[in-house]
Amino acid sequence: MYRTLFIISILAVSISLPCAADWKSHIVQQINGKRERIKLKAEIQVVTEQMNEITGVPYMVYLPDKDQILMTFAYRSPHVAALISSSDHGATWNKMWFMRTDTSGNPALGFQTGLSYLGNGKVISGTGYISEDYGATWPGYRPVPTCWPGKAFYGWDPIYVDRDPNTGKINQLIVSDWRQVDPAHEYTSNASIFFSTDEGQTWSPTQEVPEWKDVNEVAFIRAKNGDLIAGCRTDNPERFKQDIDHYCGLAVSISKDNGKTWSKLNRLYEWGRHHPSMVVMPNGYIVMSYVVRLGYNRTTDDYPQFGIEAIVSRDNGQTWDLDHKYILSSWKGNRTGPNEWWASSQATSTVLLPDGSLLTAYGTGFRGVPRASDGQPSPRDVGLVHWKLNTKGLNKEHTISDAAWNSDLRNKFQLTPIDYSKLASVESKKLLVSRDFGATITASKTDKDPSVLVLNDYMTKATLTFRSMPCWLDIKWKQPQTISEIRILAGEPAQIKLPSGECAPLEYTLQYFSNGNWVDLVTPVKQEITDKSIRDFDKGLVFTHKFPAVKTTTVRLRITNSSDTGKRISSPDKVILQPEDRATTIRGIEILSP
Repeated sequence: MYRTLFIISILAVSISLPCAADWKSHIVQQINGKRERIKLKAEIQVVTEQMNEITGVPYMVYLPDKDQILMTFAYRSPHVAALISSSDHGATWNKMWFMRTDTSGNPALGFQTGLSYLGNGKVISGTGYISEDYGATWPGYRPVPTCWPGKAFYGWDPIYVDRDPNTGKINQLIVSDWRQVDPAHEYTSNASIFFSTDEGQTWSPTQEVPEWKDVNEVAFIRAKNGDLIAGCRTDNPERFKQDIDHYCGLAVSISKDNGKTWSKLNRLYEWGRHHPSMVVMPNGYIVMSYVVRLGYNRTTDDYPQFGIEAIVSRDNGQTWDLDHKYILSSWKGNRTGPNEWWASSQATSTVLLPDGSLLTAYGTGFRGVPRASDGQPSPRDVGLVHWKLNTKGLNKEHTISDAAWNSDLRNKFQLTPIDYSKLASVESKKLLVSRDFGATITASKTDKDPSVLVLNDYMTKATLTFRSMPCWLDIKWKQPQTISEIRILAGEPAQIKLPSGECAPLEYTLQYFSNGNWVDLVTPVKQEITDKSIRDFDKGLVFTHKFPAVKTTTVRLRITNSSDTGKRISSPDKVILQPEDRATTIRGIEILSP
């Protein structure tokens, strides 16, 4: 919940955890009134997938003089502040480091909400920690005041850096805090605003905004016409006062006098959507991303659905085009009942890139299951979408924008997920190892849940390691599927003649289940890996097998030998494993329809 207090944790964690990722093909849906939804090509990735940890609440900032993206996020539980950066606009990410550490190198700072760039290498966190080397180290601290005596500052959104539009000079910093008007009643908030004209060294007295009654978290942006725009998270509606804070809503307030006075709330959504992040496009359009925690229809098997959306204002924040909103990402929850919110989204952060495209980061729990040690949902992840605005083919519909802010037409939405198996099709064939076709995977002993190989809305890429041989992997469907081709994505040994972490299968069988028997799809495979072996730039080695179409509910891959030499880089001169302990890896298995 947004009122949860996060504490500092001292964790002995290596800072060499990898954050390498890469883009996958993706479709952003744009609503177009009553017409068919527009499908826009985009890219997506799960930035923290390889960590397999509790991560989330990401915030990004673009560093123009280095052409880099810097991201902070919460790491592990209790949360600590972690950082990663990208020099290729989010395609790949460097290794994680901690914002602050103790003398032993352990993390020593609770997670930070928000990053803002002051220029000349100076980055400030949402609570006032300062870096003067583009986020590499954080020795300074400029505390942000609180509007709630006796309580520490609670800022969820970045400090807004308000610059002169002509010179780029910083005029002031703006930040908001909130207090409970009635401490006995959790959802009776009133937000205030603070200003600093010396880069956060000193702050103005508390300025409570009467119009922000029932407002807690606030994000800021300055429109092209000079107005200040506040994206406001609103308290739970009265009928949901006792429920989880996912019922909070979203509103906009505008100041025409540099924050001295503010307009009444323009309520966009009554419940279920909040955590806004805003950017101003070169043409003056304002783009606002936000989370969708409630409001989507449940699936036919009664699971909740969650997502990330974006809307556009073309008149400096006065109105917002809800009839042509963007669905940046969506996913199905993985449980029902009291903890079904585990899979939900938390926080969005959108930045504008030099080419006019947008990066939107968000937290998601789509993989979260109870952790054995403490029952907490793990892993949680940071997702990232690379996308562009669309201005073509839009109708003039404004039915949703004209509807009452507390109506079902505004707050409820019939989500129709994209069939991502079709996006990744090979030669127009359907990829059947996907969530859309109901595929499930079981396997012999592996290093992680083999279901990571099932394609889902994120188009994830995973490296699955089998711990011993022979090993097997079964793909099953509830309904029979017609198949005619299998592609084994075998990863890429770093160097063919040297020990490697990824060991490709050399001897294996591919079978399907028919009338109570296992039947070979192809002749049992015995092969070698050479420089001429077929490779895919993204997926490494690819072993393709085509065969006459068959209909089945189960396919089995059984591996009996791999390129694992039994040696390891730490002991390259001798075999340190028994033959049955040798490993093999695959990055995926694609089963295609005719």
